Amino acid sequence: MELIVDDVPMKTTRLINVVSGKYFLIGGGIYGSGGFLGCMRRISVVGFRQKPKDEEISDLSGVVLAACQVMDRCNPNPCEHGSRCKQNSEEFFCDCAGTGYSGAVCHVSLNPVSCAAYGKQNPGAKRDEVYIDIDGSGPLAPFPVTCEFCNDGKVFSYLGHKHEHTTTVDGFEKQGSYVQSIIYDAGMEQIEIFVSCSSKCRQRIHNECLKAKLFNTPPEDQELLPYTCGELTVKEHLPVHQLRIGDTGYPLDGKKSRYTLGPLLCEGDNVFDNVITFRKADATISLPRFDMAHSGDIYFEFKTTTRDGFLIHTKGSLDYIKVSIVGGMQLHFQYQAGAGPMSVSVETAYLLNDDKWHSILVERNRKEACMMIDGGRKAVVREPSGPVRAIHLDSDFVVGATVDYPDGYVGCMHALMLNGVLQDL
Repeated sequence: MELIVDDVPMKTTRLINVVSGKYFLIGGGIYGSGGFLGCMRRISVVGFRQKPKDEEISDLSGVVLAACQVMDRCNPNPCEHGSRCKQNSEEFFCDCAGTGYSGAVCHVSLNPVSCAAYGKQNPGAKRDEVYIDIDGSGPLAPFPVTCEFCNDGKVFSYLGHKHEHTTTVDGFEKQGSYVQSIIYDAGMEQIEIFVSCSSKCRQRIHNECLKAKLFNTPPEDQELLPYTCGELTVKEHLPVHQLRIGDTGYPLDGKKSRYTLGPLLCEGDNVFDNVITFRKADATISLPRFDMAHSGDIYFEFKTTTRDGFLIHTKGSLDYIKVSIVGGMQLHFQYQAGAGPMSVSVETAYLLNDDKWHSILVERNRKEACMMIDGGRKAVVREPSGPVRAIHLDSDFVVGATVDYPDGYVGCMHALMLNGVLQDL
């Protein structure tokens, strides 16, 4: 037997006698087995070109003649964060394995946004190595930090680097001739957000000089000067990007310097410290327009004693997004993207207006819309079959009521993030 693929022949090493039946099944036809999806042309059987006839086709609605009309649902790739797209004849699927994200399109991060968020998920934690995703569902990758939780409620985050060991510098006499760039466990874009979301940060540097000057000291008769008060505390100048050292002489003159640069240590978390209180039902905050497009998410935490009210509302000419509390035990996520109103509801077995903090995560993507309450209770509604349109919004993003100010919410809110970006309330 000979099999030719793209003009490359492959032959069996033994003779095989193949006896065919009366019919050849093209594209499938074996009961219980998946059929072929795609296009075929130049079909020949026993040397004769075959042209399919209507009476030979088992499902006329599933076959297109004289044209190749394959729908590639994975191009462009609807799956996010480097996940792999797969498809069948009806829909696409996203393989989120190894990405650190979950959901129908791998949009939602599996990692907390900060050490404070990790502490809320793991009460009783003291000191843990944790990967945090500083921009949530955004494009930046998670990175490792050490989270430390104190009994007084303070939370510390340590970001390490590859140069924390004590380093000796010798043979660099010219000023600043020794240069060491500091490589952290996160990129600079991630670190900038990490620092800005912290209440305060500091970084310790320890230096010792042997027969060398440190800031024009010591005097000639003093050989060793330890310098231990180097703690940098101006948050806007952190972290240390580079160290430069000179006046360490030559290899045989005894001059040298030793330095140790500690990890970046940050305290507090502006994500949860950024709190707003709505004291009246018509009080609102208007934020810039939110572009939810085909895929987006909204996260926030609220605390209230009221039974009903709109927490969030934004709209376009036809489309809109609404999040509301109903009856003190239900949360509704309503939206429209051209195909009529859609709604996701979650009802809890406990009161949501109990004057305690509760979290909401709502997401809408090309496959579904979902809402999760307090990290556990979840509801999902599938998008209608066919192409999915983006949500077009052009109003302000109104927090605390509807855009027209009725049906407002009375209570507190913090940690509002749109597509992983913290909003200043």
